[in-house]
Amino acid sequence: MFQDQLNAFQTFLENYDSCKFTSKSQANEKLNEISNQSSAKTKELFSRQNETYTELHNRYIDNPEKMGRFDNVYNLTVGSNNDSQLQSQQSNLYSQVYNKISAIISQKPDTTKIKNDLLGKSYTKGRMTWRFGFLSEILNSEIINVVRSNNYRECNI
Repeated sequence: MFQDQLNAFQTFLENYDSCKFTSKSQANEKLNEISNQSSAKTKELFSRQNETYTELHNRYIDNPEKMGRFDNVYNLTVGSNNDSQLQSQQSNLYSQVYNKISAIISQKPDTTKIKNDLLGKSYTKGRMTWRFGFLSEILNSEIINVVRSNNYRECNI
């Protein structure tokens, strides 16, 4: 499992610049796609590994001494992955992936997201106050102006 995520994170980071993501959701979708592909490849490799193990194990089925040695060597060789090292690598790569995705600022504002952000908020103009309780209360919206900064975007709607 750690190896799946490690492979997915590495692949994502290697291909990040060439993908030219324009939104965080687009980047997250690509990361999920890569993760699913990596997981499928790992399942296939484990399946082949189990077939090979069974084939080799059956060679020693009549000799318990050789079977014991085979199992011992197999477990030492295959089971030698250091989970703490993989966890550390995974954590490091996750931080890099998170930083890359967090840095994406969409070029085009999403009016649906803006409407959702307004839910539960109030707007006062003069003596009139409007509290946004439901999306259906917002019949029409149009983005009039967008002010961009390095880390945020402010929209007048």
